[in-house]
Amino acid sequence: MTLLILLALCSVVTAIGVVELPIEDDPRFALSQNVKAMTSIIERMYIVSRNYNITTPNRCHSAIKTAALSHDKIVVALRTHLGGIGGPPEESKTLFISLRTGLHKKDNAVIYKLHPRFHPALRKLMYLDPFGRCLILVERIGHHGRGCQLMMTESALDYPIPTFCMLLYRHHCPGPKVALYHPYCKYQDALIDRKAIDEGYIKH
Repeated sequence: MTLLILLALCSVVTAIGVVELPIEDDPRFALSQNVKAMTSIIERMYIVSRNYNITTPNRCHSAIKTAALSHDKIVVALRTHLGGIGGPPEESKTLFISLRTGLHKKDNAVIYKLHPRFHPALRKLMYLDPFGRCLILVERIGHHGRGCQLMMTESALDYPIPTFCMLLYRHHCPGPKVALYHPYCKYQDALIDRKAIDEGYIKH
C-alpha cells in the first residue's frame, strides 16, 4: 500500500522532463481501474462529492444497475432529487458502454449520458477500492479540466469514506467541490422503492 501511495502522489514531471500519465491512464494502477468490477456492483451507488457543476441545487444523485445486455453494456437507472434533499425525484435510464482506453489491456472506462438531454460522455475509472465500496470517475471538462465524481455504495455510506479513496480524490481532483449526499438521501430513496414494490412495480 505504501508503494501505491507513493506512486499515486508522485510528481507529474520526471527527472528528464517527461510529463507522466494521469493516474487514470497509468497501467500501473490497472488492478484498481477494472471497470467490469464497477459495472458488477448491484446495489445503489451515490455521488458523495464532485468538483464540477458545484452550484447545482439538486441532491441525492444515485445510480443502480437494472439489466445486463451484454459483456460490455448495462442499463443503469439514475435518480436525483430536484432542488434539494427533500425535492421531487427525477429518474431516467441510461446505457453504460464499457471500453478500453490508452495503454490499458482491460476495460477501464464507460460512456453514458448523465441526463437524457446531455450528450454521452467518456468517464474513466480512476480508482475502485478493493472492497467495491468507493470509486472515482473522471472525465474531461473543457480543454484541460478534470471533472471527478467520488461515489460510494449504499451499504458503505454509514461509514467514513475509505482513506485512500479520499486521498486520491483530494490529490487528483483539484478545485472546489460540492457535497451531494446527505444521510437522509438513502432513507428517502428506500421509501420511494418500498412504495414502488407495494404498488407492484419497481420505479427506478
